[in-house]
Amino acid sequence: MNKRTSSILVSLFLLFISIGLLLVYFVFKDKNNDKVSPLSLFANDQILYVGEDVYNFYNVSDKNALIEFDVSKQNIISVNKDKISGISAGEVYLTITATLNRETTKTQLKVTVLNHDYTINIMPEMSCYFQNNTLFINADVCQFQLNVFDRLNNKIDNLNYLIQTTNDAAIERNFLSFQLYSTQNCQVIFIFEDIDFQVAINVVRI
Repeated sequence: MNKRTSSILVSLFLLFISIGLLLVYFVFKDKNNDKVSPLSLFANDQILYVGEDVYNFYNVSDKNALIEFDVSKQNIISVNKDKISGISAGEVYLTITATLNRETTKTQLKVTVLNHDYTINIMPEMSCYFQNNTLFINADVCQFQLNVFDRLNNKIDNLNYLIQTTNDAAIERNFLSFQLYSTQNCQVIFIFEDIDFQVAINVVRI
C-alpha cells in the first residue's frame, strides 16, 4: 500500500466519522424537539354586572385539553365553555382544571358580580304585599320593613333618609318597621342621602 492509498483511506475514515457524528447530533436534536411542553393554564379575576357575560376568561397552552369548572357558591354565576354569566350579586371563586394525556393543572380566579345600582327589599308585615315595585295595601294602615343593599348585595344599616309622600299619605318609623297611612293610591319616595340613592314606591289600594 503506497502513501497515496493510505491517505485516501484515512480521509474516508475521517469522513465516515464526521457523517456519524452529524447523524447522532440530528437524531438527539429531533428527540429534544419532540419533547411535550408542560400543560399550563392561566386566568385573571373578573368583575361583571348582573346579566352581563364575559368571554375567553382563561388561557390554556393546549386547546385539546379537557376543561372542567367548579364554583365555590351556587346561583351567582353560570359557566358555559368560555363564557361566564352574572346571575346575582356576590363573590365566588371559580376553579378551572385542565387535563391532557394524564397531565393535570389547575388555576383559580375570583369572580365578582355587581348590581347595577343599590337595591331595596320590602318585607310586608301587615295589610299589604309587595310586587313589581308596587306596594298593594288593603287597609288604611299597613306596615312593612325596608332594607337597602349595596352592589354586592350586602345589607347597609344605619342610613340617613328622607321620606316624601303624595296624595296626603303619611308614614312613620316604628322601631324596625314603617307604618303607612293612606286611603288612596299614592307614592312613597325614600331618599338615602348617605349613598346618593333614592327609590319611589308606588302604593295601590285594593
